[in-house]
Order: sequence, then structure tokens, then C-alpha cells
Amino acid sequence: MRIGFLINAIVGDGSICIYDLCRHGDKAGHVTRLYGKGFKDNRDGVTTVEFSDEEIRTLDWWKRESLDAAFFYGTDGFEPSIMRVARAAGARVVIECDSDGYVSMLQGPLRVLRVRMWDSRYTLGHKAAIINVWLRHLLFKSAKHEAAILEGFELADSIKIESEEPARLLRGFLKRRRRERLAEKVVTVYFAVRDVFVTAPVNLPREDLIIVAGRIGAQQKNPILLEKALRRFLETPGSARLEIHVRGEAPNLERWAASQPRVRLFKDTPSHVLCQRLTSARVLVSTSRFESTPVQGLEALCQGCTLIASDALPGYRSLIQDGAYGETFKDNSADACAKAMQRELERWKAGRRDPKMIADHWRGQCSLDVVISRLLALAEGHPSR
Repeated sequence: MRIGFLINAIVGDGSICIYDLCRHGDKAGHVTRLYGKGFKDNRDGVTTVEFSDEEIRTLDWWKRESLDAAFFYGTDGFEPSIMRVARAAGARVVIECDSDGYVSMLQGPLRVLRVRMWDSRYTLGHKAAIINVWLRHLLFKSAKHEAAILEGFELADSIKIESEEPARLLRGFLKRRRRERLAEKVVTVYFAVRDVFVTAPVNLPREDLIIVAGRIGAQQKNPILLEKALRRFLETPGSARLEIHVRGEAPNLERWAASQPRVRLFKDTPSHVLCQRLTSARVLVSTSRFESTPVQGLEALCQGCTLIASDALPGYRSLIQDGAYGETFKDNSADACAKAMQRELERWKAGRRDPKMIADHWRGQCSLDVVISRLLALAEGHPSR
């Protein structure tokens, strides 16, 4: 089969797993290509194709590419007219719905407003401007935007999303729009994690260690809540240590960490090093305000860790599975987050967490071999295989 993964943007390192999926598709005997508006770097062994807005709209371009299946990344990344031309050229259409299940502003308009007003540095003027833009979008653009999403879903053979709770929310949205037939197209396939996270040995003895990692200085990650929660956790009795692995900048957290004897700070940790630390740790903590299904959470589970995250995030709720693989805390509560961390460590100490069982379960869902097999099944028209 000839398979294309299409991204309507300049493609960079954020698409690393798609590069790896292409390699695995080729190894399985298929012709797999990554399409984008441009490419920031070269990836050996992966065929990349650059397209323009004009040519991707033409039937001739699609016939020339001769794809059996096209994976379109993003619910609104491509106009429905492009999917229609792809179908006319003989390609199956799969929409890669990288989402927390909320694909339309009309699903939860106030949620959109809450998500956009994160930054504590915003003045009243900033917030008034955000509300103005949000209201205009709600009144004049949201219905048209939702109609385009639904039209794209009509054209798709399958709608892929990355975990069960977002899938449930998406199906509910479609059923409320009386599109039950579209709800039946929704298929859950987890994100693939890099090979290092599914091949490394899983340590059974674990350090009394909690890890926080990623772009934790970004407002999306709620650095103020994170710092408050970590401070309160360290006020509780115990010897557990914290490791903070910062990608990018988090100046306040970095200054605070430098003064804490039970906290170690690392900057821009390479993937293989973070992998080693996760296989020695017990818990990964996230205070994110928004995530789709978090790849970092999947990586931690594949290393045998459990998770702590806000109950407001459907993707994390999916991974934690009602306490089977960690604990959620009440949204935006530092006390609740710190207590959840403490309770989760107590479960580990009581022998109620088995890192080998955790890792085996999630490696069986997220390895590149498993994920590419599921995607190839979608490309062939067998979504349940």
C-alpha cells in the first residue's frame, strides 16, 4: 500500500513519532510518506514530500501521488474540499483527531474562554481583548467552523483519536448533532512512543522518587500551580525526592528548586536519560491546564510509573483509568495535587503498584509496531482489527 501522513504546516521535531511510524510502515513492506508545507530537518530513511496550498487542491496532484490511504492531521487542518479530491483520486481518508475530544467551540464555549485566559501576567485590558475575540468567534465563526468539521468527518472513512475518554466525548458530540453514523467512525489508537521507552528494562525496585518533566515553564503547564503543589508536598513528612526536568525555561521553578535539598533540577534532558530516570521513579506529575492524550504520560506508563494529573483533562483521565494507573486531583488545587502525590507514594510503599505489569500493559498499546499495525488496518478499511 501507498500511505501518506499529511500535516498542513512546517514539519519539525514535534512530529518525531510520525517519522518513526513512516520507518515502521516501510519495514512492513508499504510505501509510506510524510507530507508537509516544509521540513525543518532531514530524517534519514523517511520519504518527505512538500506541497503547496494550490497543488494539494488539484485532482492531478492526488493522482500523481497515487495514495491508497491519506491520514490528515488535525480536525481543522485541511479543508473538506481537499479530502473530497483525495477520495476522488482513490485514497481512503483517515482524520487524525489530535484532541481531548472537544473539537468544536460550540461543544463548550466557556471552556474555550477558560483555556485562553491562563496567563497570570494578563491585565484586565488583556482579558477584555480575549473576551472580545472569543465572543466574536462564538457569534460569527463557530457555526461555520463546526459545519466544516462535520463535513470533513462525513468524508472520512475513519476518525482516529488517541484515548478512550476523548473518544467518548467526541462520540457524544456527534450523537448530540444527530450524526450517530459518524460516531461509529471514531476509533481509538494510542500515540506511539519512541522505541527506547518500550525496549528499556523495567526496574522492579524503585526509588522513592517523583518526576516532573517537559515545558513546565509554559503557561499551558500551569507553573504557578506546580510550584505551589511541590512546596506543599515537601512540607509533608517523608523522604521522597523530586526531580524536575525542564525543557525550555522555567526561571521561578529553577530558582526555587536550587534552594531545596530534596529537589534536583535538570535542563533539556535527552530522551534516553529521561527514560532511565522514569524507569527508576515511581510517579510522574503533571499540572497541565490542557493536553490531548499526553505522550509523556504514555512514556512514563511504558516505564512502569504511575501518573498524577488534573481531573479536568480527559486524556489523562483515560490513562489513569479510575485509579488503576495513578490518581487525578481537583482542577487547579495545589493542596489536592500534593495530597494525591502523597497517596500515590503510599500505594507504592504498600506494594499496590507493580511496575512490570504497568509497563507490559502500556507497551502493548503504544509500541511503534503495535500502532503502525493499527494504522495499517485503518488504511486497509479494517478499523477494529
